[in-house]
Amino acid sequence: MSKTAANRIHVVIPAAGVSRRMGQPKLLMQLNGETLIERLVRQLSMFQFASISVLARKSDEPLHRAIHRSQARLVLPDHDPAEMRESVELLIQDLHASFAPSDNDGWLLIPADHPILEPHILSQLIDHWAASPDQIVLPTLQGRRGHPTLFPWSTVNCLEKIPDDQGLNWLTRHSDFAVQEVACEEESILWDIDTPEDFERICEILKD
Repeated sequence: MSKTAANRIHVVIPAAGVSRRMGQPKLLMQLNGETLIERLVRQLSMFQFASISVLARKSDEPLHRAIHRSQARLVLPDHDPAEMRESVELLIQDLHASFAPSDNDGWLLIPADHPILEPHILSQLIDHWAASPDQIVLPTLQGRRGHPTLFPWSTVNCLEKIPDDQGLNWLTRHSDFAVQEVACEEESILWDIDTPEDFERICEILKD
């Protein structure tokens, strides 16, 4: 079912951060010969999603080239977004203009620095969403929520309702949409790469 349902889902990847804690452009760092961003898009491309869109800063030309190599859609806003929430709002606006999704569609949000995306977990999320397309679906490990999160397209109407001091997690906690948690055993749903120590730990795990 997941392969069929995926073609109604648009993937949204905010990638406009500046890697302050990493000290270098982290999305261009390589894991097993691939940049982080190309690795993520390759993992997502195992499924026939309706689209995979990555938003980057206008001046980040090395990242633009990596996104083009990955064959994801590169979205360049008129101004660099100040935070991830704004990046996602800009991506949603672009999808509205480019694809005009319907309420039968969905959108999958995943951080650009998420290093390991397990295909079987993604399949489970898609299958749960296909069975209940009016619910938000996300993975959990021992009660902790992880990545990615799959939203009904109609949730985009709630973006403007998010309080100014809140992030996108508000949608999973305070909106009128039910949240379906999919229990997983893989710690990788909790991982992203923010610091050199994070990167070194993931490199060691991938060697095993």
